[in-house]
Amino acid sequence: MPRTAKIGSSPIPLAKEGNRRRARGIIAAALVIIFMRTLYARAADLEPLYSGEAVTNMAIRAERDRGADPVGYYDINDTVQILDVEPEWLFVRQKKGDKVTEGFVLRHLVNVSKQLDPSALPYGAVQSRHIATAMYDAPLYDRPSTGSSTLMNLPEGARVAILSISNGWAKIAYFRQYGYVYMSHMTDLEPVQPNAAAAKPGQLIAAFTTAYSTKEDQLNIGRMNNIKVACDYMQRQVMQPGETLSFNGWLGPFSGMRGYMEAPILINGTTMPGYGGGTCQVSTTLYNALLSLRGMTVLLRRAHGPSGAAYVPHGVDAAVGNATLDLRFRNDYGFPIAFETYAGGGILSIAIYIAQ
Repeated sequence: MPRTAKIGSSPIPLAKEGNRRRARGIIAAALVIIFMRTLYARAADLEPLYSGEAVTNMAIRAERDRGADPVGYYDINDTVQILDVEPEWLFVRQKKGDKVTEGFVLRHLVNVSKQLDPSALPYGAVQSRHIATAMYDAPLYDRPSTGSSTLMNLPEGARVAILSISNGWAKIAYFRQYGYVYMSHMTDLEPVQPNAAAAKPGQLIAAFTTAYSTKEDQLNIGRMNNIKVACDYMQRQVMQPGETLSFNGWLGPFSGMRGYMEAPILINGTTMPGYGGGTCQVSTTLYNALLSLRGMTVLLRRAHGPSGAAYVPHGVDAAVGNATLDLRFRNDYGFPIAFETYAGGGILSIAIYIAQ
């Protein structure tokens, strides 16, 4: 079993920004649109990262919009070349004879089977760049603009994995899309080391955040409790070099005696009550942190069913709870790693450090 450890390095406090947030947010949103259009205008320079098969007949859309004009079509079982991966959409290239078509298809309509670029991370992996703490309840927007819709409020003290920072806005994972929080609302910014093998003890090497409902009905109260209980068991535990862990064996059994409550569980796309419901979101958050680390080998991971779990993009959920549903992984680094967790107010984060 893992041991506890002292982890983390001195965070960097952030200075508060000025009063020009609204204007800067509007400019930032415009710059994002311009950047994305420029990026995909240069798609001819991109090489496919992954390939897969269409699981149904489907349209290739001109934009990331289910109602956008189709620019091409895939038949079921056609090969799909993937140039870029987003939370809901894949940017793809289709070649039929001399005709080349590029556009967007829904992520859940492609069964990804092969990694074409050996330098790329595993399909679905997202590498966070920083982790930071909300100084107070901070609005999370659906675009980098204070005039956009609010997705939720990050609770004061929440630790959040940041995918990127641009023009004062932090981008984070939020269900099957991105959310944006203004950096003046965040503090204790800590970088994720880009090369874990070269990092030092106490440094952060991976992090991932997911969001969950805070609705106050009985089953969801149980779910929130179970997320917190699992995170508490994981907090500051150490995994030695060469060690293999089973999520079920590590944090289970998922019973009342261990502090777990009844809550909804998802099996093969069907929801039913059961002890430990919600722990799959903890295993999924952990799995996504592990995916960004080349020295961590995932030995067993099963999805919740064809549709996956809605709190992460399709294809990166990790169901747990019995002998066939487990997350098993091995530390192939030459150093021990340690886990730090946060769960509260609808935010679940897992950070991985080199143990001191």
